[in-house]
Amino acid sequence: MNRVQRIVGDYVTVDTEETVRRTVLRGQSSGRRVPEDIIRRTLGSVSGAFREAAERDLCDELRLFDNNGDTPRRTFERKNGVSSIIGPEAYEAFVRKGPDYPGD
Repeated sequence: MNRVQRIVGDYVTVDTEETVRRTVLRGQSSGRRVPEDIIRRTLGSVSGAFREAAERDLCDELRLFDNNGDTPRRTFERKNGVSSIIGPEAYEAFVRKGPDYPGD
């Protein structure tokens, strides 16, 4: 039986300082502490991987959600080879985390 497989990438972003704050709080309650430098490096790596997935069209669908508020907001979507930036400010903040960000 031939099955068509679809690859869907759903990413969620939170501002770096908020991520650090949440991780510290989680560590206090769970005992699992993550060093801040690892948190920051990981955020940059995820942002870079997302950009690569979008640029190389690696997913059938690719979405980015901004989770800084009470409700996640869709910020970016790539479907059928077409990219749409829905929340430009949140999207820009996310891609700036990447180590190879071409801006500035």
